[in-house]
Amino acid sequence: MKPLSHYTQTTNNKHRLIYLNLIWILFFLLISASMAVAEPQLVKDINPNGSSSVYSLRAGSERLFFFAQTDNNSNTQQLWTSDGTEVGTMQISNIDSDEYTIWYSNKNNLAVNHLYFFTLRRKSDNGYELWRSNGTVSGTFKVIDIPDYLDYAHQAVGAGGVYYFVPWSDSEYGRELWVSDGSTSGTHMVKDINPGAISSSPHNLMAVDDRLFFLVGDNLWVSNGSSVGTQKVTHFEELFYGGILHTINVNDVIYIVYRNNVSELQLWRYDSMSGQNVKVKDFGGISSDAPEFAAVGDELYFIAKEVGAETYDLWKTDGTPQGTVVVKHIGEAIMGSYDWNLTNVNGTLFFRANDKVHGWELWKSDGTASGTFMIKDLKEGVNSSSLYCFVAVGDTLFFAEKQTNYVTNLWMSDGTEAGTVNTDTGVSQLRCPVKFNEQLYFYGSDRSTKDFGSELYRYNLSDSDNVVFAPEINVSTDGVRVNISWSSVANAEGYTLFYAPYPYTGSETIGSIELGNVSGFSADLWSGAAYYVAITSRRSDYMSEYSNVTFFIIGQ
Repeated sequence: MKPLSHYTQTTNNKHRLIYLNLIWILFFLLISASMAVAEPQLVKDINPNGSSSVYSLRAGSERLFFFAQTDNNSNTQQLWTSDGTEVGTMQISNIDSDEYTIWYSNKNNLAVNHLYFFTLRRKSDNGYELWRSNGTVSGTFKVIDIPDYLDYAHQAVGAGGVYYFVPWSDSEYGRELWVSDGSTSGTHMVKDINPGAISSSPHNLMAVDDRLFFLVGDNLWVSNGSSVGTQKVTHFEELFYGGILHTINVNDVIYIVYRNNVSELQLWRYDSMSGQNVKVKDFGGISSDAPEFAAVGDELYFIAKEVGAETYDLWKTDGTPQGTVVVKHIGEAIMGSYDWNLTNVNGTLFFRANDKVHGWELWKSDGTASGTFMIKDLKEGVNSSSLYCFVAVGDTLFFAEKQTNYVTNLWMSDGTEAGTVNTDTGVSQLRCPVKFNEQLYFYGSDRSTKDFGSELYRYNLSDSDNVVFAPEINVSTDGVRVNISWSSVANAEGYTLFYAPYPYTGSETIGSIELGNVSGFSADLWSGAAYYVAITSRRSDYMSEYSNVTFFIIGQ
């Protein structure tokens, strides 16, 4: 192998620190100039004099939709749309704040294909109206009066290209299922399931292919949007009313978590194609929160505890009793209010867990005990990291990490420790990102300049697909031999070793060695040889940031 350049000289510790800082700066300038890095970009400063108070950011099939204000008066809140460019970000509504109040229902303001649905409350009579927008001024209008507001407990869902929703009450029909295709004639009550003014209270609305499945009490129903196509498909005996706690779809198999009349928790499955209803397993405890379930392939992952056990563990099931097993005993005994945030990232399960040693941190699993482990301890020690808003994009997980009430960081992970990095967006109070056209959009405040209030930002995933992460370098000496190793980077095609003599005398003394796709380098030098070294990884024409810079002297 090519040896390091012959250069040797000694100095004191004070000079060593000075030169080390110079090398850090030099490497930063050298390498950052040659790499393409994904960066956050302000899409548009909607309110130049303060915060635009972006709210209810949703991605349709063609455009983004959100509410924002143009000045520091909430009465100027209007519906906006964006194609991701500044010129394509525009106001599309002119809602009179003297006449209407925007009904902020974050679970019911929803984009279904190219249409965005939202509701307004009339101040004159407290009546409610359903509105829609296709991203144009002329295509943003009232669809129909609806009986009441849309409540958080009955979240709207898009299925088969239409919008399903449940108004809170109706003096004539009670609380029933409604549907809208965005037209006046196509917006109506689907079916008076419980005839008369007594409510059927449809809940747990869930899209399965082009059909809607939902619960009415302890019965599972299906609908295609028509009255005749809305039917009960299965019933569970010996249940408390409302005993069904959660429903999950895994490739047309619907899993149902419920509590029976002796308070036993059970997991069932219903095959929507065959109509078969089968009990999977009894549990001593099982989560009823959506972030605690994830479909990976044909298997369902979830958080539960065995009958008689105290510890909640990561489980998986293929829908059979024998195929329902603990993946790994992680160590957190109490569910509490923690979300595990189980997320499928292209066939790999990412989640947060607490092993009682590192606190709540980022984990992943391939479905085996040995393949289930903590990826990175973001907050070292037993203190927990506040992680949420998990979003899968290709093979990469993006998630938010709350540091303080005012600072939230956006992280990305490829499932390796070296590939789990802070994207350093520079945006405070960052809100959950939304994927649109292979890029991430989010809103927050610029914490570096403080020139921008809460505004819309874009993080260019098209660039980040080619970004490679920096390795971690380790150096040891054995006699006159120097041994350099570094952490493997998952998507790297090769590595480059940068070296400069100690003390540093100028950029002309910086050398580099192309190392190929290896993870170690050794060279025989001479007593007193002294160098700074760093490693970068590369992929195609993209180069990572430099690793940690390490100093060594042969013989000391």
